[in-house]
Amino acid sequence: MKQSWENWSPLTLNGFEEKNKGKVTEVWHLIEDERQSARFNMAADQVLLNRQSCGDAPTLRIYTWNQATVSLGKNQRLDHIDREWCRENGVSLIRRSTGGQAVLHGGDLTYSLVGDVQSTRFSGGILQIYQTISQSFFHFFQNLGLSPQLQSHSRRTRVAQASQVCFIVPAAFEILIDGRKIIGSAQRQTSTAFLQHGTIPLDDQIPLLSRIFKDTSSEVLRAKVTSLETLKILDTYSQTDLWQRLLASFQEVFQINLKHRTWTSNEIQAIEQEKSEFQLIQ
Repeated sequence: MKQSWENWSPLTLNGFEEKNKGKVTEVWHLIEDERQSARFNMAADQVLLNRQSCGDAPTLRIYTWNQATVSLGKNQRLDHIDREWCRENGVSLIRRSTGGQAVLHGGDLTYSLVGDVQSTRFSGGILQIYQTISQSFFHFFQNLGLSPQLQSHSRRTRVAQASQVCFIVPAAFEILIDGRKIIGSAQRQTSTAFLQHGTIPLDDQIPLLSRIFKDTSSEVLRAKVTSLETLKILDTYSQTDLWQRLLASFQEVFQINLKHRTWTSNEIQAIEQEKSEFQLIQ
């Protein structure tokens, strides 16, 4: 699906403010980045985490990619990936600062959220933060007319089912549609802040995933993974519609206003410096 931001405006969210007057308790920052490189996207999330201080409002960031990219977990092995095929077909590889398994970007909705781990809302640890954030995605999928299910795996079950592809194995508090995973997220924390980022596939990723990963078949993927294209949601909603609905779900669930902002010149400099920590894998 062609990515289009030309009709996007933060003013489309003003209706929420009127509808929920008197209910809103917080203002969060919102940053939007269109068609950025893999290195920029990973460095930008890291800069937000590095600069999040105790008492700061959370920042929600939504972004797209300028080419198909596989982001790998911080310590993930590479031997399952057909790197030669990726080079020949313009698929870049990069490591995230978070753990977990590989995620394919491009033709997806990508988000990150950075917040204060000492705040009342996000002070319960990694699993509690996953569960809290998942409520917004649950609301989002429900509003698209889908029937989401919240996943909860024990650590033993998840390890037993481990795969190199993030979307094959749902983590705790991730969301399934008809028993298939529809969102993948990863998280890391410092002593003062957390970063959670993740993706919802728009396009059917299975043809690409089955080529990128040496030992993963289309049949296995079809049984475990889905996308908004597969679910026919793209027949009704454009990417702009979906972004707006996702942001509205965050506002509705968390009872917040999202205040749009752009990167400061100081932050852009920090991102350029941070890129040195996120090199493409050859």
